Amino acid sequence: MTAWRYQPSLRDLARQQAPEEAAVERLVEQVEVAVERPAARPRRPGLALALAAGAITALFWFFFPDKRVDVALQAPHAPRSLDLVEGAALSYQGLGHAAGRPEALVIRWESGRLTPEVAPGQGIGLTVKTPEATVTVTGTRFSVERDALGTAVAVERGRVQARCRGEAARSLGPEQGLRCYRSAATALHHARQRLAEGASPQQADAIVQRALALESARGGVARELQVLRMRLLADGGEGEEALQLAESYLASGSEQRRAEVLDLASRLAFAQGGCARARPLLEVFCAESQAAPAAAVVQLADCLVSKKPQRALDLLQELGLDTLDEPSRVKVDTRIRQLREAITQGRALLPAEEGP
Repeated sequence: MTAWRYQPSLRDLARQQAPEEAAVERLVEQVEVAVERPAARPRRPGLALALAAGAITALFWFFFPDKRVDVALQAPHAPRSLDLVEGAALSYQGLGHAAGRPEALVIRWESGRLTPEVAPGQGIGLTVKTPEATVTVTGTRFSVERDALGTAVAVERGRVQARCRGEAARSLGPEQGLRCYRSAATALHHARQRLAEGASPQQADAIVQRALALESARGGVARELQVLRMRLLADGGEGEEALQLAESYLASGSEQRRAEVLDLASRLAFAQGGCARARPLLEVFCAESQAAPAAAVVQLADCLVSKKPQRALDLLQELGLDTLDEPSRVKVDTRIRQLREAITQGRALLPAEEGP
């Protein structure tokens, strides 16, 4: 057996990686010697083949080293930078772990801020995973930050595919971002926080709707989200939708924030349909709540003046003028006198065109 059959392929393989010519020749000579060396025991020809195979394997891994990545990312106190592989660099402060080959790198990020930069056209595939989000890229610069609320993704350039847990994937471009929440409770907190910072009802409602879609939106948290959404819709000019949500909430029998929802529902009902729509809600509100707002009592009385003037008068007399501010006291006092006169004279009064 001779080694001439191996020489062209070995040299071609080596030159693809552009090593020094002398290194190529030395390695090829080693293979030739291994193949051509006379066997000490002629009855064991397989030994030469085994030696040749070992040399070829060594040659392959010399020029094609394993590029698998497996590195802990630990920088809890100060930012760090790392060239993960050629064409993929990281800046980070926090905790995580990176593993995989260049074409399928995975970073599991636990906390803090991570900014990967992946060069396009290099065959690098990078996926960043947190408990709430998955971001996949092939060439871009973006950031992933995990904090008490959850995971925030922001794209600086290029595009990424980002998906929050339980939601469909979204394509994000430059200057776009996505927030994935740890739970419905953290989303509720963020919605309230954004409102305090001056966000519009529509912006806060977008957070609430996403929170309600989360698996953790149950029990008391879900009801808090529903009540907040009613108010956001009402403040945003969507009174009819807000009223439908309030009526559905009341029909569920929940006692959580029931008086608050009744108050809101009666106001919305009067705005949408006057006394005809508001009176049933006002009746329940005033009957159930020992501390129903004076405005609600006055409005119910006004809705009753044409058909039940005596009951309207009783409601106003029980109200207590000393608990009202000056404009309300004057209004109620005037209405009491009108009702007394109407009852005495046997005539009906018309409801005032005002809401609670």
